[in-house]
Amino acid sequence: MKTKAEIEEKIRVFSLELAAELGEISGEEHGSPFAALEMLAAEIGDQLSCELLTQQSRMKNEMRLPESECCCPKCNGPGELKRLRQRDVQTIRGTTELTEPEYHCQQCRRSSPYSIN
Repeated sequence: MKTKAEIEEKIRVFSLELAAELGEISGEEHGSPFAALEMLAAEIGDQLSCELLTQQSRMKNEMRLPESECCCPKCNGPGELKRLRQRDVQTIRGTTELTEPEYHCQQCRRSSPYSIN
């Protein structure tokens, strides 16, 4: 994992590239060029936040936990991986798609997200 300073530098470099691509920002609809730029920056930040949450969730859960490490929350029996399900979650930055494993208990005949012993 990169350090905070390395991530901040990567964001700085990316923002320089993005600023060059955007060119001059008109402030007509927001009252001033600075207000328009501030609104655009907030929207980009929200999009980045949601995308990062989506990708981290997907990467973490596509590595699938071994079935032997999963148990039914009702009977504590073994769970069998049924699927990786996606669901939309509302965050403070917008809607993001989470990926999570869903396990099925043969004994209880129910499915649920995993639980680690």
